[in-house]
Amino acid sequence: ALMTSNTDDILGNLFDDFAEKETQDFYDQIENCDVWFLTGPVVRQSAYSSQTLNASPSAHQLLKAMCERVGITNWKVFATYSVPDVEEGDISTEEKNLLREKLSVAIDRANPKLIVPVSNLALVLTTKKSGIFGKRGKVFPFVGNEEIPVCPTYNVYETVDEPSLRPLFHQDLDNAYHRYVKDQKTDWTEGYTLCDTEEKILSALSEISQADRLAFDLETTGLDFKLDKITTIAITINGREESVVFPMHHVESPRNDR
Repeated sequence: ALMTSNTDDILGNLFDDFAEKETQDFYDQIENCDVWFLTGPVVRQSAYSSQTLNASPSAHQLLKAMCERVGITNWKVFATYSVPDVEEGDISTEEKNLLREKLSVAIDRANPKLIVPVSNLALVLTTKKSGIFGKRGKVFPFVGNEEIPVCPTYNVYETVDEPSLRPLFHQDLDNAYHRYVKDQKTDWTEGYTLCDTEEKILSALSEISQADRLAFDLETTGLDFKLDKITTIAITINGREESVVFPMHHVESPRNDR
């Protein structure tokens, strides 16, 4: 019985040491670079493999292509959970808090200029917010260091499967990189006329009614045509470089209640 007890203690200590070492090694992989892409759990290298990857080959290829288009050369992708085949809902709040603490240590050590969550788990760990689909394109401070911007975009695996998400994925990444890494501020007042008064609206409609060619661009609150609303309508008249923009259900529109 004594021998069994000692054996159990030894095995227990071995498993504890292994678990601690595995977790430590997992977070030690995080390296210094300008832009971090954070995914959810690691993925298996193949269906029955015990080897894991920070992102699937198709997801990594998509991120590589996006970075090349934007001009990002110094980037890395890291998973935020060391066990594959785990749903976010199966990870307890206590474990998420522990993961966030470990992630904060890694971020303090590596000091990235921009964090881009591409999974909801990564968004939760970096900002304590959820709902990445509705948070994409926005900026939040990292909970462990408010000087580091966190700019989420669509889930990378959903973007791999749904090509229609890729233009906005690219737009989010391009805007965040040039604003927070390259420090290039965009003057959003150029290139359009905001029709936010009755006089401007009537003037624009008069031009539109006499135009030979029109190009339309809609911004919406989402992609569900039954539930989401149009926030702005941009119209380019006769191929001009400047557009006229009508705010509709935009939160900052003075005519939002009409």
